Amino acid sequence: MTDDGLSLALRFPKEASVVVIPQAEIVHAVVGLSEVGICLKSAIRIVPGTVKEVGSFVLTRPRYTPDDEWMDTLDSLCMRPSVIDYRLAPVLHTACDSKRLQPGDGTGPIVVWSTKTCAAVNELKAVVLQRTTGGMSTYDARIIPCKGPILMVDMLLHKTLDMWSDTFGMGRVVDAGADPVPIRTVQEAQEHPCVRSYILGSEDEEPDEEVPPDSDDSEWNGESDDEWNESNEGSDSDAESISDCSAASDDGDAGDSSDDSDSSDCSSISMDLTDTSE
Repeated sequence: MTDDGLSLALRFPKEASVVVIPQAEIVHAVVGLSEVGICLKSAIRIVPGTVKEVGSFVLTRPRYTPDDEWMDTLDSLCMRPSVIDYRLAPVLHTACDSKRLQPGDGTGPIVVWSTKTCAAVNELKAVVLQRTTGGMSTYDARIIPCKGPILMVDMLLHKTLDMWSDTFGMGRVVDAGADPVPIRTVQEAQEHPCVRSYILGSEDEEPDEEVPPDSDDSEWNGESDDEWNESNEGSDSDAESISDCSAASDDGDAGDSSDDSDSSDCSSISMDLTDTSE
């Protein structure tokens, strides 16, 4: 079996329903510490009986699937060229632990996890860091891709500040100091040849390192902070039903979960990678 022509099938036994997502609709498939994040090209309805569409979701170990069986499933997934293996990648936690960030090694995507969603930036233009001084114990990151929505991660611990320049180089990291940067300014800076000069109001800086634009990833596209947080919370709420799925390898299900919950219970879903090339 080759990696071409694969699809993702989410099975809902109690509903006798299968939702098939073609590989062409999957922008990123990321294996994290013990979960699988699926980022879609466009939002779709996943859970039967719901109307909310989601642009990403997270598959975690089913409650009745043994750990070693789930790890075998993740091993199998990571053998596929299109799957990003971040199981050993460094993880940054926000202060309230609502999000986790995996910056990778500077060559792969930056991945941001919440409990039920996953987002990734594949081609980084710049990172704007704010609230880095002034006595605060945490800071915020605005992750700007060459093209596409911007990722926002708040309340990262100050001890991780040096990681950004160490990983991505000073040319793509902008320290905006103590004050928050208006969201509109961040969005406008994405269209500017040099994010640093636009954010800091200086024209003396060199343009950011050029990265071929081709990312359509992410979480924010010009909304206010409150609008972005509200939309993200809504996505998390409707994604809850698919946050704990069983997975199937090429030879069969990795776990057969069943309980007395309703049909949208995540433990009654199975995940499979199916060859649709024939």
